[in-house]
Amino acid sequence: MGITDSITPKSFKEKFLNLFIPVSGFLSKKRVNPNIITFLGTLISLFAGFLFYLGHTLLAGLSVILSGFMDIIDGQVAKLSGKETRFGGVLDSSLDRYSEIFIYIGISFLFFKRGDELTSFVTILALIGSMLVSYVKARAEGAGIPLRSGFFQRAERFFFISSGGILGVEILKIFMYIIALVSHITAIQRIVMAKIYVKED
Repeated sequence: MGITDSITPKSFKEKFLNLFIPVSGFLSKKRVNPNIITFLGTLISLFAGFLFYLGHTLLAGLSVILSGFMDIIDGQVAKLSGKETRFGGVLDSSLDRYSEIFIYIGISFLFFKRGDELTSFVTILALIGSMLVSYVKARAEGAGIPLRSGFFQRAERFFFISSGGILGVEILKIFMYIIALVSHITAIQRIVMAKIYVKED
């Protein structure tokens, strides 16, 4: 049994991911190490967080999109080149967490500098919720419970963050409240679904 209840339709995700196959195939043929792409994506996220801190939200939002693209491509390159490893998976997942932390901290400082301490705090709550969503999945899978999806995942969070950055601070503020709420709902949802799985097993 797998739990696949993301708000983004699976068919849409598959079609979107397929758009990157030509680029991933080219990089695979050039024998580019997927771990290098992973590290590059993390550095771009660090840069995005710094841009948010500086108040350059448009550039930050675009950087988040680029980082997301890197996260897609590294996995595809690893698969196409036959370089998928357990360590690569651990490295990718760990650096994904660093990427989100960099971005959320940058956003939190942005609002703190603007005198909006409440939204700065809410952004930290969004960060905690995002980490919990990933942690619950990892912990469940370590216990043999296949939580392959969830209501509000990293892709959805990055979509809201990048869109908020591009659309401006006020929209970003609204999106931080949404992420803070829905990420915690998703974490709780995954805990409940894990419990349901154990009962059905």
